[in-house]
Amino acid sequence: MKLSAEEMISSWAEQCRKSYEQWQSIFENGCHDPFWEDGINLNLVRNHIIYFQRQMNDLCEEIGYLKPEICSREIPKAVNPRYMARTEEIENQARKLLVLIEQFDDYWKLVSFEDQLTDEQKTAVYYSVTLGYVNNLKNAIDSKDYVAMRRYRDGSWILESISKCLEQIKRIQQ
Repeated sequence: MKLSAEEMISSWAEQCRKSYEQWQSIFENGCHDPFWEDGINLNLVRNHIIYFQRQMNDLCEEIGYLKPEICSREIPKAVNPRYMARTEEIENQARKLLVLIEQFDDYWKLVSFEDQLTDEQKTAVYYSVTLGYVNNLKNAIDSKDYVAMRRYRDGSWILESISKCLEQIKRIQQ
């Protein structure tokens, strides 16, 4: 079913309105993208706004239709692609998680097996992968990599991985 010109304009106007809301939300609160900074996402949403406004403007001119009010709304400025919202909060959460890990007895028990396991055993129980999570968190904090720190927002999975790895080590040693 093909939409009428008025329906297309209405649809674009609604998508544009949602894009403005999304842009504001990302700017204030950040997003959950595990690989890209908030600035990259903000500029992507900005491009969506530009696209929707351009489509509406072009079609309205073509059919002599009154442009929706959203067409005259100011387009958000392009931001530095490296921009991150709430960096202090992200870093504080990452540091709290690292403290929690370092106070977790299972973590230190796991570390103590470094020289007691063969390479094959380490591979079988995901030893290096599990400790890699902690090392990656430390590196993210040290290098102020907020995108990487944000991946650890809910760090309970790391504690679970540490405990599971330790359980597997105990099983293979029996």
